[in-house]
Amino acid sequence: MGAIHESATREAYLAVLQLFIESANAKKAKDLFGSTISIEKRIEKWIDDMKTRGVRGTTIKTRVDVIKLFYDMNRIAIAWKIIFKMVPKQVRLKDQGWSREQLQKMLTTAKIREQALIPLMASTGMRKGAVPPLNFGDFIPRDEWKIFEIIAYRGESEEYHTYCSPEAKAKMEIYWDFRRTHGEKITPDSPAFRLEWDVENGNGVDTPQRITTVTIDAAVKQVVVDAGLRTPVKVKSLAHAGMVRHPQKLLHGIRKFFETVLLDAGFDDNWLDMIEGHKLKGLRENYYRPKDDTVLVGVASADGKIRKPGYVDLMRELVINDEERAKVQVKELQKKLVGEEHIMKEIESLKRHNRRLEGLLDPDLKKATKQFSVEDPLQGNFGAPRPTEENNEEDASDSRSN
Repeated sequence: MGAIHESATREAYLAVLQLFIESANAKKAKDLFGSTISIEKRIEKWIDDMKTRGVRGTTIKTRVDVIKLFYDMNRIAIAWKIIFKMVPKQVRLKDQGWSREQLQKMLTTAKIREQALIPLMASTGMRKGAVPPLNFGDFIPRDEWKIFEIIAYRGESEEYHTYCSPEAKAKMEIYWDFRRTHGEKITPDSPAFRLEWDVENGNGVDTPQRITTVTIDAAVKQVVVDAGLRTPVKVKSLAHAGMVRHPQKLLHGIRKFFETVLLDAGFDDNWLDMIEGHKLKGLRENYYRPKDDTVLVGVASADGKIRKPGYVDLMRELVINDEERAKVQVKELQKKLVGEEHIMKEIESLKRHNRRLEGLLDPDLKKATKQFSVEDPLQGNFGAPRPTEENNEEDASDSRSN
C-alpha cells in the first residue's frame, strides 16, 4: 500500500484486490501466493471469467494493472507480457456528459449536501477524489465576482487552484449554514463535506466525519435514480461491476459537462488543464506561467482588439439553474454598464478640465493661437471643388490662349 499515495486511489485498489480474492477463493493472504505458475494460472482464470461475463476490455486492463502492482510490490516476477496478451482489445466507448437539463433534474431531488456538491463539481470539473480532502479553509472568497477560489489537494504534490460558479458558492454557504444551525462548529480545518449525522437527536454533529468517494458515488447515484435519469441495476456482487453501461458516467459525466461547455465557449485549453489539475502538454508544464488572475479574468492583445476570455467571462455557462444563470448575466451587464458610465464620466471630466485651461489663457495668447492654428479639417467650404491635375492643365491652357 506504500506505493499508493492518494486515499481515493487506495480505495479503488482495495476494491479490485477484493475482486481478485473472491475469484481465487482465498481465505488468507498467503492463499494469493505460491509458485509462479500457480499465480499466473489464477490470474489467467480471473481474466477468462471477466471476459465470459462481458466485462469490457478497458475495465479488465485496469484491474490487471492493480494485480500487477500488488505482485510487483511483493517482488514476485510474473510473465506479464503473456498475461496482458489475454486481455481483450480495449474499445473506448463514446459516452456523453450530463446535459444542463439533466443536472437541473438532479438538483430538484437532491438533499442539501448534494445540492452543493453537484454545482461544485459542474463548475470546477473536480474529480470525486479531490472532494473528501477539501477543508472549509480551502475555499477563498473572491467577492468581486461572488465566487470561490478553491485549493485542491492543499499541501500535496497534486495541489492546484480552481474556481466555482456563484451558484455553487451560494449552495455551499447554505450547506455550511445548515451544519452550523444544527450545532457544528466549523473551523478552517473542518471538512467541506461530511458524512450525514442524526439530525433529529444531534448525535455526531460535533464529530464530523469526512465524506468518502464511496459515499459520493452512492449519494449521486441515488440522486440520479430519484430524478428518473437512470434505472437502478442490482448486481449479485462486486464481481459484476463493469458489466452495465450507461450513456453517461455517473461522476465523469459531470466533469465532461464542465469541459465541453468551456471548450465550446472558447476557453483556453491550457487554462482548462490548469484548473482541472492536469499536467500541461509537453514543455509547457515546465515553462508556462500565466500572471496572477490571468486564468480568472482573461487577457487582451497589445492593441486591445483580440481578447481571450477568462473563467469569469464564461462561468454563467456553468450555472445549472436557469434563474441563477440569468442573475449572473444581469450582474455582468450591470458591471459593463457601470464601466461604460465610468468612461463617459472620465471623458466629461477631461472636457471640463480643457475648458478651464482655455479660460486661464492670456487673451493675446488666445488670439495668436487662433491666428496660427491649422484649420479644422472638419470645417470649411465643402461645396467648392478640389483642384485636380486636369483642372490645373486646363487653367494653364486658358492662360496661354489669353
